[in-house]
Amino acid sequence: MQKTFKFAVTVGRSENVALEKLAQTWAAKFGVKYVERGSRGSLGFLLDQERVEALLVATNKGPQVYTASGTFFFHPSMAVLRVQRLKKHESEITNYIKSNDPEVVRVKYDWDSVKVGDSGAFTESGFDIRLKVYGANDKELNGYSFFIVPKPNVENPISIDSISGSNFP
Repeated sequence: MQKTFKFAVTVGRSENVALEKLAQTWAAKFGVKYVERGSRGSLGFLLDQERVEALLVATNKGPQVYTASGTFFFHPSMAVLRVQRLKKHESEITNYIKSNDPEVVRVKYDWDSVKVGDSGAFTESGFDIRLKVYGANDKELNGYSFFIVPKPNVENPISIDSISGSNFP
């Protein structure tokens, strides 16, 4: 069972109409309250006043999540580094696929599809990768998806701890 938490959406300190509209769109999309920032104080103050566990904040640097534990944000270069590290294991992944499906001759990876997540309850975080597999005469076989749990973790994928796949015959 996934844990849900109560959050609201607001904007950073800058007086930016475009960011306010973006934040309002996010609030509507997620079905949560949009909190006008104005001069209402710090994000910590808003967190307490609105009685929420987190604030999704639209900023000039992109979306940020503010909680009592700190501010979290996505930085594109981190995702690029993770994919680059994962690509180093492409032959290992390909060998795994071929060992599980003898029809597979060639594998084409969709590196733009890589997502970090978990494969279910009580599982470790890992990478979900979509790919296409081809058999004899370059015939495309069913689409595959793989979930890879790296060691020591997704932030620093040095080696592969486990691989699981879907659409095996």
